[in-house]
Amino acid sequence: MELAELLDMQNELDKIIMKNKDVNLTNAELLHCKVIAMLTEIGEFSNEHGGFKYWKKNHVRDNEKVLEEWVDILFFYLSISNLLGYSSDDIIGKYLEKLRINLSRAKGSY
Repeated sequence: MELAELLDMQNELDKIIMKNKDVNLTNAELLHCKVIAMLTEIGEFSNEHGGFKYWKKNHVRDNEKVLEEWVDILFFYLSISNLLGYSSDDIIGKYLEKLRINLSRAKGSY
């Protein structure tokens, strides 16, 4: 599956949510809410992963729950990308541009 397909599917889901939940927010308000929601999902992912919990001796990682939280982050990433008007070409192009920079930094003394 391609990134463009995921963005399209997310767009359809967002339309359904906006209609069925009678959401009446400006794009700026919606962006703020989605960023907060994604940050919350990142926290949930971190908590499920538990790698930072050095003090906890018996942390049992449930990889299915970790993956579920990771996908929740992806939902908001896609939703925010759509809201900002980023296409799959925009995202992939910027990724490749930044990858070249990061590779150069990694090979150098950054």
